[in-house]
Amino acid sequence: MSALGNRAWADEALIGADQAWGQLNPPLPLKGLKFFHPDGTPGSLDEFAGRVVVVNLWATWCPSCKIELPSLNRLAARIKPFGGVVLAISIDDQGMDAVAPFIKAHGYQNLHVATDADGADLDLLGADGIPATVVLRPDGRAVVALEGGADWDTDAVVAFLQKLAGPQKAPVASKSVQGV
Repeated sequence: MSALGNRAWADEALIGADQAWGQLNPPLPLKGLKFFHPDGTPGSLDEFAGRVVVVNLWATWCPSCKIELPSLNRLAARIKPFGGVVLAISIDDQGMDAVAPFIKAHGYQNLHVATDADGADLDLLGADGIPATVVLRPDGRAVVALEGGADWDTDAVVAFLQKLAGPQKAPVASKSVQGV
């Protein structure tokens, strides 16, 4: 993600994402991101038009991702009331066969989980590795990018995302990995 943002490295004591991310000025359009929902249907960012979206690329085998995911799950619960969503796209090459048991075992019920087994989204973001995260404002433009793990469940991050979201909106239903 050298073109999109800063780099942070996850360890047991994650720094706040708002202290590590790079703000993109001007905001960049993010088109072409594709993924598969837990039921195998294809998805795109168009499904989330009008919403603040935190897009995180990760994998079940990634140590930094395993450290970061709990904070993203908590963040997802905090931003849902104003229509925000955390789209956690796994690049595991086994797809949902690897992802669904991992998500269920860890109780990550707040994330909108998807897969990109061929890793094309990682290439689209220009990321050197995972985790890689971008924040999209409601018009679909990326305003923040971060490569590496961070603590996303901070008051500063939630306030930033709520400001991006604008006036409070009713939550929008989305597909999830629950029940897989």
